[in-house]
Amino acid sequence: MKLDKSYVPKILKKSFSFLIAGAIVTGVTLIMPNSYSIFTKKYETLGNVSAISKNELIEDFKVVNDGIPTIKIKKTKDLGYDPIVYFSVEGEAASYILHIQPVKLVDDSQYYNVPINVNVNLYQVIDLLKNYKQDCVPGKIRLKYLNEFIDEEAELKLSKSYLISKYLEEAGLLNSSSINLDNPDIIIKNILIQSASQVPWEQVNTENDKNINKGITSSNESYNNPINPLSLTEEQRRMIDAVTPGMFSHINILNNTINNYASLLNDKTKEIKELNDSIAEKNNQIELYESEIKKLQETNIALTNTIDSLYKENSGLAAEKQGLEISLDSLSKENNELKEKINELNSIVDELTKQVSTSNPQTDQPPSN
Repeated sequence: MKLDKSYVPKILKKSFSFLIAGAIVTGVTLIMPNSYSIFTKKYETLGNVSAISKNELIEDFKVVNDGIPTIKIKKTKDLGYDPIVYFSVEGEAASYILHIQPVKLVDDSQYYNVPINVNVNLYQVIDLLKNYKQDCVPGKIRLKYLNEFIDEEAELKLSKSYLISKYLEEAGLLNSSSINLDNPDIIIKNILIQSASQVPWEQVNTENDKNINKGITSSNESYNNPINPLSLTEEQRRMIDAVTPGMFSHINILNNTINNYASLLNDKTKEIKELNDSIAEKNNQIELYESEIKKLQETNIALTNTIDSLYKENSGLAAEKQGLEISLDSLSKENNELKEKINELNSIVDELTKQVSTSNPQTDQPPSN
């Protein structure tokens, strides 16, 4: 690679320039050793400021709480410049307040309103609800200027209802800034529900739901509980146990009850099987009895037919008997009439005999041979 000769004069020129500049600086330092002091003194002269009091800078500084806590500050008239003031928070209220932006005071004819923005987390709002007997959270707002050259404070009181309502608004549990805290427990429960809904929980295993719809399953004539234990994570168990104390013991009781019913069903199934076997045996006996009954019914039918025939024959004999009785009655009447006639004839004969005896004297008859 060949060097371009046109660059040589330029390089030499720059090198001599650096050497001359270095020589000048070195010479000035050696000739004027107090040059740094001169610069420092000049700087100090330019940087000097005069002291100023709070009243000369700020006409009014206070904290008002008309719904939203606000810093109200007013610049002193005819100050001549526009100061920038800063704020800091002290006390218990400091943990609830976000950083307050500094304010440049330009117009001295009006108040500057600086909103105090709060940020309440879950643990803080629960603590506020649990200790709601204390009406407010106290604190102080400090006004600072020129690195605390002016350090003025104003009392701050944050309403607990305001802090709680701000959290509920951000959580979507409240439509307005007003809040009724007659029952803090209900608010805590709603907060827990809202917070829990933001976490992706593992779903419970539902593979056996189809068995639940069918009821207790039967396998080899044995009944089993189709509901398996819940597959919950430790966090889910702790959450459920905290929100619904005693639920797991109740679930265990239900599960044990189902197992007891399954065992009872197995016992009853065994009894039913034994009863079915006994019924089958009884049915066989009934079939034998029915066969005997059928034979007896056939015999009964034959006897019934014979009885019917005898009844018919008896009816004929009864009719014949009735005819004979009628004939007998007729003959009896005739016999009676004949007897009467015989009696009459006997009477006539007797009369005739008497007459004959009277008309013919009695003679001795010779004995008959």
